[in-house]
Amino acid sequence: MITHDQGVPKMISGLELENLIFGQQHPGTKNFFAQKFENYHTVPLSKMPHYLFLVNHLHKNPLDCHIYYDYLCRSWDFLLGSALNSHQRRIKQIKKFINLYEDIKQKGKILKPVMICTRPDGRQIIVDGNHRASTALALKMTLPIVEISPREYLGRTSLVENEFYGSGNNHIPYQSILEGKQVMVKGRRPDLLERMNLIEAEDLKNQTLLDLGCNLGMNCFLAAQFQIQKAVGIDVSPRLIMAALRLNAYYALPCDFLIHDLNTPFKTVKKYHTVFCFSLTSHVRNARALVETILENTGKVLYLEGHSGTGLKDYSFLFKNDYFSSIQLKGYTRDSYRWKTYTRPFYRCIR
Repeated sequence: MITHDQGVPKMISGLELENLIFGQQHPGTKNFFAQKFENYHTVPLSKMPHYLFLVNHLHKNPLDCHIYYDYLCRSWDFLLGSALNSHQRRIKQIKKFINLYEDIKQKGKILKPVMICTRPDGRQIIVDGNHRASTALALKMTLPIVEISPREYLGRTSLVENEFYGSGNNHIPYQSILEGKQVMVKGRRPDLLERMNLIEAEDLKNQTLLDLGCNLGMNCFLAAQFQIQKAVGIDVSPRLIMAALRLNAYYALPCDFLIHDLNTPFKTVKKYHTVFCFSLTSHVRNARALVETILENTGKVLYLEGHSGTGLKDYSFLFKNDYFSSIQLKGYTRDSYRWKTYTRPFYRCIR
């Protein structure tokens, strides 16, 4: 593992260079990597489209269809939209990459350092500089790097501007960002671990989880620390889902994240053992669609966190039709980071 003062460039090469991993995940690249490789959160530099293009296609058919071209198609569909994701634009980017490669080859060195961050398992994420890192590996050169701290990486990634449930309120994320039990980035919900401790271990260990309105995905990440088999979070915000995917480049946990508006039912082939629905009901206009989503996906247990000052009668649209064999009040969760009052009811409901 490389250790050095932040901001001071260091040089890496060989195995250290090969072990760098891709860090700019988003909904488009996630599916691209998941289909081609074992997972989306740990793609080493030697398997990245940028590097594979240089070693397999640069001297053959650089302006034809290849893995880097395919990567741009999938990535830019999300980032730019289909209307701007044109063949001409992709070719322009490929030519720009070739020019960068040739310039570095001619100079014999890379001047601008690549930014990285070391995650808990010791692997190092490329935060910025995929093309320079790929060029260094292809040309067997040393690569200048600067490392940012995990706290800075998590802070940057969770800062989702212009989203009320991102950082639009008081310029902090809705969910606190944790590593284990340590708060790395303070959020408007500082009680995530406290709430997780209200959940029975049997509902997490070796089970599957669906988190409705997952925001930055911290409930999924915490559930994975409690040995969840697989966690899937869904949220209406593409930018929050992108942030959740990039956070998992750091955590590298069995978590997936999908974009979906819960005003329409969400259906999957196989039910999840456990479903989370935390302080969500008043933010979904179509209560019937939310109820359908919960019933269609809950295999065994639903954990429902209500809103501040509410009670069982406020959720009669979900509880009145004998959808659940038992509804247990587990306690109350915190109202806000501003107040130490606890008035959000927390229910465990058995299908």
